[in-house]
Amino acid sequence: MIEWRPEMSVGHPDIDSDHKHLVEVINAFEAAAGREASEAVLGATMLRLQDFVIDHFSREEAIQRAADYPLYDEHKREHDALVERLTDFARTYFILRRRPVDREVVAAFARFLREWVINHTLGADLRMKGRLTPRKSRRASPAAPPGGR
Repeated sequence: MIEWRPEMSVGHPDIDSDHKHLVEVINAFEAAAGREASEAVLGATMLRLQDFVIDHFSREEAIQRAADYPLYDEHKREHDALVERLTDFARTYFILRRRPVDREVVAAFARFLREWVINHTLGADLRMKGRLTPRKSRRASPAAPPGGR
């Protein structure tokens, strides 16, 4: 089980809330998979993650753009790679059915989810900490007279 701790926070309420939800999804998957490593357990988690990932990554990327986050392009590539890995799981086990879902497949998916949290959420995402304040307009304040007087 992954336990959310304050040091996991990036300091943005929307992103932190999403990350807490991701931890909840992973914990629920691991608990369910511990009872029954089945296609149903894997499929239900994948469906939850597909919707979550689209919303979360879009939200996080919009926040990064608004803050003119300097590592945006690199971060976006990581998001795209995570989506591709999730899509590959879905394609392999639910669309093409190349292999039946068994304990080994469920364990591989659990490792993928943990790597996601460790490498991306606790790695790349924590680099955003303190950098997500929206950039200020370059226009002069309406209260300031031209020329700074």
